[in-house]
Amino acid sequence: IFLLLLFASSAFAADEKVTLKAVNTAQGIHLEWSEAEGAYYYEVYRKQGEKGKKQLLSKVQTASFEDSEAKEGVAYSYSVIPAFSDYSVGKESNTVTAYRLSAVYISGAGSRKNGLYVKWKTVKGAKGYRIYRKTAEDTEWSSVAKVKADKKAFLDENISPGQTYIYCVKAFVGEYESGSGNERELKYMTYPSVRGVKLTDN
Repeated sequence: IFLLLLFASSAFAADEKVTLKAVNTAQGIHLEWSEAEGAYYYEVYRKQGEKGKKQLLSKVQTASFEDSEAKEGVAYSYSVIPAFSDYSVGKESNTVTAYRLSAVYISGAGSRKNGLYVKWKTVKGAKGYRIYRKTAEDTEWSSVAKVKADKKAFLDENISPGQTYIYCVKAFVGEYESGSGNERELKYMTYPSVRGVKLTDN
């Protein structure tokens, strides 16, 4: 009876399909998926490019995996299959594609008369960069600009005096986006204007 219940439980869990998602990080391509009830481990598969062969990348017991060997400027397709203690396997997850882009690091930032600026180190394979901004009170980042791959700096003029802003930069190729390597916090203070100088004799 115990064995029948074990196999029945595994069969039920094997019908589940996990949901997979992938994001670029500073370390590589990070995969996360929903857990399958009763899964003993998960098989992670990867295919390089459109014509690559799908290969078993790893077997893990957690619902996440970091592909630190993904090469810059290359697109990869991933899927996950849960495996159970009775040697059965579940349904293959959805397939997700990620384009490996290294994290973007802000190399300089500061205040100018007409706004705040950030500059960054370019990364291989990027088609452009998105600049994100938030205040200390915000919980979500807002995209404030998108620039071409040959740009290495951005001046933000749409800001308020006395306000503190936090910036990060991400590279992109189409819908694929890198992670941000760091953040910069800046406060914008207006410069006093000089309208004229009056000379007097002492």
